[in-house]
Amino acid sequence: MKTIFVVSDTHGNTAALRFVKEVMAESDVIVHLGDCARDIADVKAQYPAKVISVRGNCDGDTKGDAAMFTAEGLKILAVHGHCFGVKEGLNRLYYFAREKGADVVLYGHTHRACVTEEGGILFVNCGSMARFEREKSYAYLVLHEKKKVARIVKIKEKV
Repeated sequence: MKTIFVVSDTHGNTAALRFVKEVMAESDVIVHLGDCARDIADVKAQYPAKVISVRGNCDGDTKGDAAMFTAEGLKILAVHGHCFGVKEGLNRLYYFAREKGADVVLYGHTHRACVTEEGGILFVNCGSMARFEREKSYAYLVLHEKKKVARIVKIKEKV
């Protein structure tokens, strides 16, 4: 069994990341989907082997628009989403994911959390942790023997 913590669009709100540090510490993989990927630098320094980050449209200094990794026999694609026009829909991202053979797609950019499945591919948008968001959220995935479960966790505290 593998657990994956997913966060995106923190936009400088490192206090929110500190608020969920125990969840990150207990996760097997920590993914930051960009905007601002540098916010997770302290976490990456503490857990270098389990942090994956990709570049968002606000990350001029971070390399990598997409990352692909495998967990529990499932191929997971991580992107910010801006390069695929996710604010208009998932069509372009869906075809890219199919081309790459992805079973799970993690994306951000819209600041709207959702979990949906299209053509056997699980799409997970964790929402945003930015200070200016009224409702902050992250995603938590549990993968076990090619089974995939994702949930959105909303943070009610002011962080």
